[in-house]
Amino acid sequence: MSFRVQFLSIFVFFALWQIGARNLNPILMPTPWLVVQAFGDLLSRGVLQEAFMTSLQDLAYGYFLAVVTGLVLGIVVGRFVTAERIFSPFITFFMATPTIALVPLIIIWFGFGLTARVFLIAIVATWPVTINSAMGIKVLSRLLREVGWAFRLSEPQFIRWVALPNAVPYILAGLRVALGRAVVAMIVAQMTMELTGLGGLVMIYGNAFKTAHLIAGVFTSAVFAVFLSSVMDIIRDRFFPWIKGISA
Repeated sequence: MSFRVQFLSIFVFFALWQIGARNLNPILMPTPWLVVQAFGDLLSRGVLQEAFMTSLQDLAYGYFLAVVTGLVLGIVVGRFVTAERIFSPFITFFMATPTIALVPLIIIWFGFGLTARVFLIAIVATWPVTINSAMGIKVLSRLLREVGWAFRLSEPQFIRWVALPNAVPYILAGLRVALGRAVVAMIVAQMTMELTGLGGLVMIYGNAFKTAHLIAGVFTSAVFAVFLSSVMDIIRDRFFPWIKGISA
């Protein structure tokens, strides 16, 4: 039933779009059929595939760095009060800083290439992982803490066998938020640092007033993000099935 409702809502959206845009200048708003044709054109010339692979590379590098850094920092902040006091102002600062505001500084540091794009993605996506991981570590119940003390676990053993498993729902939530921020940072980096990938595609066709091609690039970016989010859901259900029961 829910699938049919979703399909119907999508159909109605495109139908209204087709009706509303058919009498408008295509530069202002192309019809869905023109966007489909533009999408086919991009595919036939191999432009979309190349842009997609570049974006996937940027996102993979940046997101991996964000996850590793965020998890390590989150564990430290969650376990040690002094570390929390030291890093808390910096975490708040970077969470509140708009992505676009970091671009000029990163260009000065790293130039316009892959390194700059990866750094922007990483620095934007790190903090949701850090905050959620730290929260998952901190909310550990007193009973579990006493279990660790009773078995005389060392600090690394306590983190590995008690704290981290308890924090898994928080960590996965942080990874999901970080993924969304990473995709946004990826698009911004590709639009402002070097016209490449899906972000560069959107900027190039926007400057050329090829709105149908621009919207095809935007839709591809959105579908890309939705696909990655679905992959994360599959991983969660496959390796951490009890979390779905908790959220229900």
